[in-house]
Amino acid sequence: MEAPVPDDDALWNAESEDEWSREFVALHGPDDSPMPSVNTLYAHFVSHDLETETLPPTSLRLLLHPLQVSICQHRQTLDCLAERGHWDAGHLAQARLTENAGFLEKWLKLCRRSQQAYNDERHRHTTSANLIMYHLISLNAVTSFHAIEKYARGALRLGSYHEGPWLASRAISVGEKALYHCGQVYRHLRAIPENARPAWWPGAVYRASLIAWATSKALGNTSSPPIRAETPAIQRVIQLDHSTEEESLIIRQLKRADVNAVFTDRAENKLSLQDPISALRHGRDLLYGADKTRLVEAINLKLHAFIERAIRSTS
Repeated sequence: MEAPVPDDDALWNAESEDEWSREFVALHGPDDSPMPSVNTLYAHFVSHDLETETLPPTSLRLLLHPLQVSICQHRQTLDCLAERGHWDAGHLAQARLTENAGFLEKWLKLCRRSQQAYNDERHRHTTSANLIMYHLISLNAVTSFHAIEKYARGALRLGSYHEGPWLASRAISVGEKALYHCGQVYRHLRAIPENARPAWWPGAVYRASLIAWATSKALGNTSSPPIRAETPAIQRVIQLDHSTEEESLIIRQLKRADVNAVFTDRAENKLSLQDPISALRHGRDLLYGADKTRLVEAINLKLHAFIERAIRSTS
C-alpha cells in the first residue's frame, strides 16, 4: 500500500526518450512531482478529495484493491458466524459491508467521470476490465459465494422445500442486486475482444453464472415476482447483459410481476432466468471456443457437473 501508484500507461508505452519526456511534461508539467502511494490515494478517496478529479484506469484499479480486501474480510466474518449458528451476531460486519457499498458507488462515479478523459481503445479495454472487477466485488457485498458454491456441490442436505428460503436468508441478501451485477459482468466482458481479455475472465464467468443460478432459484422458490412460475401472459423482457440503465431502475423493474429477466447467448438467443439452469448453461456457452487453458477446462467441468446435478434434482 505504500508503493507509489504506477504512472500513466503513455509513459510505459513511449518508444523513445523524447516521446517519454513529452508525455511526462504533458501529464505532470515541468515539475518532477512524485506519484502518491496507494495508501495516500485511497485516503484521498475515502476523504472525498477526488470528487472532481480524473484518474487513469490503472489508478482506478488500485483503488478497488482495499475495497475488495475489506469486503472479503467482512463477508468471511458473516460466513463464519452463520456456519456456527450465530445468525444475528454479524451486525457490525453487515454495517461495514453497507459502508463499503457506498464507497463502491463513489468509485463508480469517479470511473465514469474518468472514462471521458481516457477514451482510446487501450484505455477502454482496461476500464471494461475494471468495471467487471467492480461488479464482482459488488456481488461479494450482497452474496456469499462460499455458501452458494457449497450448495451447488451438494454439500448441504436440504429438502427442496427449504432450498429457496435457505439461499435467500443465508447466501443472497438482495436478489435483484445480484442479478443486476451478474448481467453487468457479462455486458462489460462482451465489450472486450477475446484476444484482449484479462487472463482471469473465465473465473468471472464462473462466479456470475453460479450466483445468477442460485439467485434465480432463491427468488423462484420464495415467489419473488420476476422469476416465479405464475407470471402474466404478456411480459416485458429485460436483457440484463445488455442493459445500460441505472442500477436502481433495473432493480425496480426486476421487482415487477410482468418482467422476464434474461441473458443472451453467443447466438443472441434469450435465456430466461425463470429456468435457473439457463444461468449455468449461459456461462458454459460463453466459454465455448475459449482457449483450452487449465482454468477454462476446470470451469467447464464444474459447470457441466452443476448442470447435471441441477437437472437430476428437478426430475
